[in-house]
Amino acid sequence: SNNELSGSIPDTFGGLTNLVYLGLDGNQLSGAIPAEIGGLSTLNYLYLDRNNLSGDIPDSIWGLTQLRSLMFYNNNLTGQIPATVGNISNLEYLLLQENDLTGILPQEIESLSSLKFLDLFGNNFAGSIPGGLLELEKLEHLNLSNNNFSGVLPSVVSENSALTHFFLAWNALTGSIPASYGDLTNLVFLGLEGNQLSGTLPAEIGSLANLEWFYANNNTLSGSVPSELSNLTAANGINLSYNQFSGAVPPA
Repeated sequence: SNNELSGSIPDTFGGLTNLVYLGLDGNQLSGAIPAEIGGLSTLNYLYLDRNNLSGDIPDSIWGLTQLRSLMFYNNNLTGQIPATVGNISNLEYLLLQENDLTGILPQEIESLSSLKFLDLFGNNFAGSIPGGLLELEKLEHLNLSNNNFSGVLPSVVSENSALTHFFLAWNALTGSIPASYGDLTNLVFLGLEGNQLSGTLPAEIGSLANLEWFYANNNTLSGSVPSELSNLTAANGINLSYNQFSGAVPPA
């Protein structure tokens, strides 16, 4: 990790069959990820982030069912996340932000019950957001911003006390903000800006006692701003600009 290594990753790394941890992050590595890495069946931690890797993520990587942490962020990787991601049942950290990944998020991602941190910021994912993501009881950080997701925002079916950071900004999401977001009781950061959201702002947002930052700017929200927002005493920043709100500003 964090050296000045260059060149490609040797496919002979696939022969290190007892490896549990492989960290080549923070270098200047280029070329494709060798499919042979997917033969390291005992691997728990795979860090290839912050390099210049390109090409599709090999299918074999998604067969590493013992992985707890997979970090490939800040590269030039392409391809899609396959349905087989759902077989990595112990996965806690999936960080793929700032690549060139495409396709839809497979429904099977909802089965990752150990997932704590999912960051797909700055790719080209499209389609709808799987509705069950917000039901993952251990999920603390969800960032799907700066993609091409469409459809409506996922709802919250049961109270989620784990999620603290929730970002869906700068996509093509439509419909209204679910009142059930008031059940995300430990939310600190909610970013919904830069979509095509409409309807009114639910008063239930005002019950998020831990919310420090709330961004819903650059949408087409309308109606009055709920007076309940004045209950957000932990807030450091609220941005509702570039919408179609009317009426009086609620008292602080």
